[in-house]
Amino acid sequence: MISRIVKLCFSCPVHFGEGLLESSGQTFCADTLFSALCHEALLCEGESGLRAFVTDAQNGAFRISDAFPFIGTEYYLPKPVTTVQSNAESSDASAGKQFKKLRFLPVTALRSYLNGELSVEECAEYNRNMQALGQVFLQTNVRVPDDPEQDADPYYVGGFRFQPECGLWVLLCAEDEQTMKKCLALFQSLGYSGIGGKRSSGFGRFQAQPEETPAALAGLLKDGDADLYMSLSICLPMETEMETAAEGASYILIRRSGFVASETYAENAQKKNDLHMFAAGSCFKNRFSGDIFDVSVNGSHPVYRYGLPLLISL
Repeated sequence: MISRIVKLCFSCPVHFGEGLLESSGQTFCADTLFSALCHEALLCEGESGLRAFVTDAQNGAFRISDAFPFIGTEYYLPKPVTTVQSNAESSDASAGKQFKKLRFLPVTALRSYLNGELSVEECAEYNRNMQALGQVFLQTNVRVPDDPEQDADPYYVGGFRFQPECGLWVLLCAEDEQTMKKCLALFQSLGYSGIGGKRSSGFGRFQAQPEETPAALAGLLKDGDADLYMSLSICLPMETEMETAAEGASYILIRRSGFVASETYAENAQKKNDLHMFAAGSCFKNRFSGDIFDVSVNGSHPVYRYGLPLLISL
């Protein structure tokens, strides 16, 4: 497969839901991105375009990663969920806290981390970089009731604003240039619509900038046998794969839920079926295919949850 880095350069604040309207995350998962791209395919090409996009994903024509931070020209990956014996020496009792706090590290530092060669100073630097990625803020809005005799009701929306030269990136893999071109067109279109919550208030808009995959990352994408694989996307094996996938794996499980964002699905807002999925950064000894799951509940059409792994060799 061929691959591209897609940089998401946000021109406005973002709201990535973490369960509360008053809070916002800094990144988002591949299932959120896939749902947004599905909606964009429907808007651009109608139901036939949506079906073709989902079918391509199910057939393995393309894969997408979660969204991870970039700072300048440095791309960050999630810290692998695996045991690493550090060779770093420090008399500082807080050194262990720095490694524990580490969530993301540069692609160029991945091998050093896995070999236990990452220094305490480097770890602290990466943690500081994440703190400097942008700024969390709380915005006060007012809900005006239809009845003029009732008082206006204030509410709060959490958001995140990226610093200049900072943003998110996604790894996009495709089976050929034609599929890559189609996916990149949807990314470009999605940039005008925005991603995340509060889009009607102007949140979440970005410019999609495709770039060549860095050599350090492209080398990890090559097919072949490896002792350990890490997924760059939230994922879930098919039921028939679960036992093999979980064997010797180190992972974090996260619950994915939410409401269906479709006006034609049902008369009232309906929740999706919850799924517990492997977070990006989870490590596996055995490869698996994953699936795209229908999480609809008595609605008028399917609702898709992306669960395909994008595995790199460690």
